[in-house]
Order: sequence, then structure tokens, then C-alpha cells
Amino acid sequence: MRHRLIPALVFGICCLTSAAIAATGPSLPGDDPGQTAPPVLRLASANGSVSGSVSETLSTLHYENESLLFNAQLGLGYRSPDWGEDGAQGLLGLGTVFGDSFAIGGLLSFNRDSRDAVVNTLWETPVDGLRFKGSIGYLWGEQDFDFLSGKSTQDLSQTSWLLGADMIFPATASNLGLQRLGINVWGAKADQKSDDAPVYFMVETATSYTTYIDSLKLSEGQLTGISLDTQYAVFNSVVLRGAIGYETLEFPYSDGTEEKDEKLYGDLSLFWQPVTGLVVETGWKYGVSGDLYRVNLTKGSYQLSSWYNRGRNGLEDESSVMLSYRFRFGHSEKPAPLAISMRPSGQSNLLHEALIRPTQLPQTFLAKVDETAVRADVVVDKAGLAGAASVDNDGDIHIALGSTPTITGVTRNSSSYLYSGIIEEEGAGIVIHTSSLPEGIATYYINVTAGGALTIKVETE
Repeated sequence: MRHRLIPALVFGICCLTSAAIAATGPSLPGDDPGQTAPPVLRLASANGSVSGSVSETLSTLHYENESLLFNAQLGLGYRSPDWGEDGAQGLLGLGTVFGDSFAIGGLLSFNRDSRDAVVNTLWETPVDGLRFKGSIGYLWGEQDFDFLSGKSTQDLSQTSWLLGADMIFPATASNLGLQRLGINVWGAKADQKSDDAPVYFMVETATSYTTYIDSLKLSEGQLTGISLDTQYAVFNSVVLRGAIGYETLEFPYSDGTEEKDEKLYGDLSLFWQPVTGLVVETGWKYGVSGDLYRVNLTKGSYQLSSWYNRGRNGLEDESSVMLSYRFRFGHSEKPAPLAISMRPSGQSNLLHEALIRPTQLPQTFLAKVDETAVRADVVVDKAGLAGAASVDNDGDIHIALGSTPTITGVTRNSSSYLYSGIIEEEGAGIVIHTSSLPEGIATYYINVTAGGALTIKVETE
């Protein structure tokens, strides 16, 4: 491949060269019609990548290189999660190549609630047609969850990874046919970062008030998957990518049980170049965490991308749209048919792939409410109560009796119980400090005088 000249810099250093020439005393060109042109000093590096010239009237410097240096990407978009508020999002990307066989790229997307960082590496081995790739992702932020006690915002993080290998087939005279066949394995795991204090809430039935303790725990999902992937050029303007495999998603719960879902994995993308310079991509991914639908339009350095993820296994839906611009530093690409430009080989393709987020890595948190972490704490029998019962943030139960009470005695499991500081009179009712009650299953009878004799039955679980 021949070097291609790229003008880079023009230095106005005429004043320096003029001063040097003036010191030797030659006259300026044009003073004498017969005078010869001033001398020109030409410069060149040993490998020819840098060249230039220095003369009395103009000095220039040129840089020529056929290699790519790096790509940078900026994006601005809009994100709409079903569990929270819509908002703007941004994207930053940077990729570079080392020689002709290794590329590394990083992407950072950010919005109101989360940040998502992905690093991709690709290596074309000395073995003809064999390419390895690896990706690691880290998603962190917050999400709203509907716990049994009410809505709560939780801090989370999620790590993900992908390893793969591709066999790239040699180009044919028509550039059509099978271009790539590969295998990928991946995984992801969510991690709840919040450690909130338990929340108490009360449920009323026809016969009782029951106080529950909600520890606000999430089930942290763990995803694993494997697939075979391929790329096939149907026409010069149409390229297909497909993957078929298997995914597993596990959700462990506080009571020792586990929810596990195993499904076939599928991913199909259609790339179409209706006119030179414009590429339309439509795709659909099917997996245990959801159905991902995507549509992308690429025109030159601009890309308009959109996706919608319909959550599965209790995970929320999300959608996004993004307009991004890619800066390319190094040699420029000539327009080519899609079957040629998408062929997975060479330095240019390595750098392009390094700035693509793997679709296998989930873009939403694999976490959902762990309802088994909620337990019943105290049951108050409604029989004989003149008013309602309520529970506060400390778990204390307030029982309204309608008039000023006097506690005359308390029994626990039929034995006399010293209740001082645990069960107290409070205005026109009583208060039970449940956190001070002994652990374990027990039945309490609270004898009260409040406009008449009354016995309140309380059970702990």
C-alpha cells in the first residue's frame, strides 16, 4: 500500500530565513531582472513521512502517513426508562491502533441516573484470518424500585465481560459470501450498593393489623451466555450478521431459593447501503434479560442510533436515541460498497470495531426486588380496639383506644411479663416498642383500662 500525502502544517518562518539571507547580503528577487532565484533548502526524514522546504519567501512542512492514528466519538441523545424520569444522555468514545494488528477503544455513556463504561480490545494474530477480542464493562448508578413498603431509589453497579474469537475468510473476487465465523462467551453480574435501614409498614385485614419489616433487598442477577456468530455479504449493498446461542439468568433470594431462566439466544442484524455513504442497520436481539430492538442510520461521520429493550424476568423496559459524530485522525477512507467496507480485516476495521459496544453486554441493571426479604414482625388483634393502629419508621406500633388508658398488666406466653419501657401509655392509646421485644414467636396479652376493661392480643413472629 502506497503512502498518501496529507498536508499538515505550514510554518510562516520567513522572518527567520530572511534574516539569515540578509546577513550574507544578497539582494531580493526582482531587484535585478537577471538575478537567479534564491536557494531553496529541502528537508526530508529518513522514512519519508516528514518533508518540507525552507526558502526566502515561503517555508513549508508536510506529514504523510497511510496509518490510522485514532478515532474519537461524541454523542448526545435522549433516554427513557420505564422506572424513572426521562432525560438527556451523552457519549464519549476514543479508539486507537498499534501497528496493523491491535486496537483498543473505550466508550463512556452517561445520563441522569447511570454511567456505562466499556473497553474493547481486538488482536489480529499472525495466524492468517484469526482474530481475538475481549471487552469489559462497568455500569453504575441508581434506579427506582417498587418495594412492598413503597418506592425506593437504590445504588447499584454491574460488571460485564466478553471474550471471542473470529475466523476471517479470504476475500473473493465478488466480495460476496461468508466473511466471518466466530464464537463468543460473556457474562454480567449486578451488585446492590445501598445499605438502607429497614422500613416498617402495616397491612390491615378484617381481623388484625400486621407489621412487616422490609429490608429493601434486591436480588442481584447473574447472566452467562455463549453463541456462534457469522457475517455474510448477500449483495454488495446488503450484509447480514447473525448469532445463535444460549443464555442463563439466575436471581438468588434471601430465603435460600433461586429463580433461574435458560433460553436460546439470538441476534440478527441487516445492513443496507441504499446510496453511497448511507448505511441503514436494523437489528433484533432475543435473550433472557429482554428483547432488544435497534435501528441505526450512518451517513459519513454521523450516526443516528436508537434502541428499545423490552425487559424479561421482572426487569424494566428502557429506550434510547443518540446522535453521534466520529472524528477520524489518519488516512481517510474512500467510498466503497458495503460488502467491502464491512469486511472484517485490516487496520481500519479493527479501529471501527473497537468503538462498537457489544450487544451481548446488558445496558440495564440485572436486579429486581427480593420479596422474600420482607417478613412479618408483629400482629395486633383488632378485637375490642376503639381506634386504628399504625407503625412509625422505628417499628413502634401506636394503638389508638379513644380515651386515656392505664396498663394493668402484661403476660407473655401465659407468664407475667415486665413491660416497663417496652409497652407504654401514650395519650389516648398505647405504644409498643417492637425493637425491644424479645426475639422469637410469642403471644402477648396487654390488659388495659380505657373507658372500660380491655385486653389487647399481640403476636410476634
